[in-house]
Amino acid sequence: MKTKEAIEYFGSIKNLAEALNIWPHNISRWGDTPPLSRQYEIEVKTNGKLKAEEKQ
Repeated sequence: MKTKEAIEYFGSIKNLAEALNIWPHNISRWGDTPPLSRQYEIEVKTNGKLKAEEKQ
């Protein structure tokens, strides 16, 4: 998944950060792709609507 997709799903960086229980500035450090561990966490929190992907 892309960071942008996760932000759009949750509605804002703040909402995504709250869902993951992290500070919003941590999300800005991800770049285009969240770390794989966060991707799995997002996949669970979105009930599979966003899928974790190995980096290519």
